[in-house]
Amino acid sequence: MLHSIDQPVSDFYPEWKQGNKAKITIRMLLDHTSGLQNVPNTGVEIYPAPDGLKLALAAELSTPPGTAFSYNNKAMNLLAGIFEKAAGMPMDVYIAKQVLTPLGIKAAPWGERDHAGHPFAMAGWMATPEEAARVGELVLDGGRWNGHQLIDAAYMKQMTAQSQPYTKAYGLLWWRRAAELHLSAKGIDRLRALGTPPAVVDQLATMREQAFANGDAFSMMLHQRFGKDGDALMQSIREHHLSGNDIFDPAPIMAWEANGYLGNYIVIVPKAHLVAVRQIASRDDVPGDNWPYGYDDFTHRVVELARTYTPSLATDGP
Repeated sequence: MLHSIDQPVSDFYPEWKQGNKAKITIRMLLDHTSGLQNVPNTGVEIYPAPDGLKLALAAELSTPPGTAFSYNNKAMNLLAGIFEKAAGMPMDVYIAKQVLTPLGIKAAPWGERDHAGHPFAMAGWMATPEEAARVGELVLDGGRWNGHQLIDAAYMKQMTAQSQPYTKAYGLLWWRRAAELHLSAKGIDRLRALGTPPAVVDQLATMREQAFANGDAFSMMLHQRFGKDGDALMQSIREHHLSGNDIFDPAPIMAWEANGYLGNYIVIVPKAHLVAVRQIASRDDVPGDNWPYGYDDFTHRVVELARTYTPSLATDGP
């Protein structure tokens, strides 16, 4: 039975009762601090794996649990197994019954499963823009829908608050976004300490006034401006588990964001009571450069729109 997200995962998977994995909690799967080894490209390990749950359970630890933030789809997928053990039904069935149906959403078949038939927790919900917007409204209203509390209000507050000390930009499976990010002096020093070529660091030091919509926009700039050196720097940032707190100046959070592959978004600007959705699907008949994947500044644009009628948008301070 699930009593708390601070329960150890080993309550559901006893094979983790020994060693450092015994310290991993459900919260750590939700906030990406489990420390499990992970390859960011899901096509390398996760999709080819016969069983996504066994893949996660067998993973080694890259860092001690609870000591670093590192986005981890492999660890997240283990939530589907915990759902099923706690609820007595598959995760997608439970979500459809307890959340989607009360929202008036007819659940489509879960679009992403492993080869053993388990729904992926990292991806797979198939929705129309209107349905995605309803989920955004549910989050905006603290888990209430038509006067009924569908999801525990205390959990909803935790979900959109800073969940761990390593980055302000993440709650529990939801991103927390500032209007813009600026490189900090401390961040420049951290990048220099990684062994980044001096010419690259020196140019970055002149860019502290440049605003980035989010970390993805910063990564794109590195690629476009510095080529292989920029790509190597981003890889080094990931390997050393540097977060936004390590690189950027503190900035007030103004929006909550769920984002997915190719540039699918649900963006919530709570102070403006605004929910915005963007959806896109891949097309094999259109060259990639001519199809608008990504849209890395979508949330930034939504925040700028909200500012036109609600000047003060900060949900918490820098």
